[in-house]
Amino acid sequence: MMPEPQEQQKSKKLGGVCASVAIAVLFAVIVTWTFSSEPSSRRMLILSALGSGIVVLAAISGWQHKAGRRTFSRVVTDSFLSSVAGNTSEGRAAPPLKIPSRKQQLLRSLAAAIGIWTITLGLVVMAMGEPQRPSEVERIHSVGAKFANAEIVRVTDVEFHDPSRGKSYYTATATVRLPARGGENSITANVKPESSAPLRRGDGVPVLYAPKDPSLGAVAGSKDQLIHKVRGDTLPSQVKWILLGVWAVGILGGIALVYGSLGLRGFGRLGRRDRAVRGKCLGAAAFRSKPGGSNGQTNEGAKRTLAIETDADVTAHFIVDLSEGDLPESIKGESLWLCWDVLRGSREGRFSLSGTPAALVADSGWVLHGMLPSVESKELAPVSIPVEKGGTSSNEASLKLWDPRSLWPTYIGRPTLIVFALIMSCSALMTFEVPTSWRWAVGIASPFLVLMLAGLYLSDIRPSDRRKS
Repeated sequence: MMPEPQEQQKSKKLGGVCASVAIAVLFAVIVTWTFSSEPSSRRMLILSALGSGIVVLAAISGWQHKAGRRTFSRVVTDSFLSSVAGNTSEGRAAPPLKIPSRKQQLLRSLAAAIGIWTITLGLVVMAMGEPQRPSEVERIHSVGAKFANAEIVRVTDVEFHDPSRGKSYYTATATVRLPARGGENSITANVKPESSAPLRRGDGVPVLYAPKDPSLGAVAGSKDQLIHKVRGDTLPSQVKWILLGVWAVGILGGIALVYGSLGLRGFGRLGRRDRAVRGKCLGAAAFRSKPGGSNGQTNEGAKRTLAIETDADVTAHFIVDLSEGDLPESIKGESLWLCWDVLRGSREGRFSLSGTPAALVADSGWVLHGMLPSVESKELAPVSIPVEKGGTSSNEASLKLWDPRSLWPTYIGRPTLIVFALIMSCSALMTFEVPTSWRWAVGIASPFLVLMLAGLYLSDIRPSDRRKS
């Protein structure tokens, strides 16, 4: 396999390292915030992890300053030229049995789906939680906290609350007599309990207090209500499990989304389930699935594709997110093999898969992974050949993966990096005691920050206008 230019090798390596660190930082922050019960060490660990994230952004900025930032279209062209440089193959009589795998592309897509969902939910979780024990609970906890049932000696300021959602309840200011140790006089404290009925003198209410120093006062609430605050947890246990379930459902949704759009196959070894057809690249084209197709597809939005004119005079559409402004001129008219998984998406039905993993293997040596519409894979099946029987392993060493998105540190924009930094700053802010209004602001803003991040990245990979001028 031909070596890549040194700059592209460094960019790919930097991208892999930065992506791995970013995912590790993301999970470290969420896991530490959710499950750590020591406020001081929790803050230190989270801030340390976020500091590693800032180092990642600094590394990308430093790389762009050194190597120069390029537009996505320029990166596509440069990576294409490096994938064909030095390859003098003039034709391939048979499709290869082994091609460069797309595992890294699948991992990037999965990491992006999981990361975006985790960032969105993670900021909400951090905004909901409490970074420190409440001051009154902290004072009591510092000398040894205990739950007890205290007798009310006086009740004032009784109020009835009837929210539009949830059950109605009463609040009051109650003076309670705290349990005393043997030989000591009991001490009273003021608490603000909630109850389903009006409280009266002589009633008992659950409180948290310090038996060694009752003068510190008390906090109204049962063990179930206050135990997470005493332990130093950011959230009650039941809320943690609910959020964990919501996160898991979102992760499964992200995996299903990637599976539906890309398939979860590395597509590096071709065999009995794969077929191939000889063709020629015509350039970029928009593809819209046919309404009422044989696989039950409906008329979906147009997709970016490369049009492939096959030797059987059937035009196929290779789905890949590249447009006319991205493509090098030399790709048009190049002879190649179109290979695809004939089994995936072959079933009939309303929920059948709309695409199947596919790859273009050009005579000049580059390999591009994408998808082939299932309806077209069925149309091409009769005029294609089984790769297992007609394939060859004689030219595998000359093949080179064309994967421009692996060079993302080169083309990602500065505004995108700034939004990343803003998200990490919001996470850092949530580890401190800030007003509730600020926490609500971060929680509400988190989906918009993620949408902004996605929008900026899409603007980073939009085609350049230089070919249209």
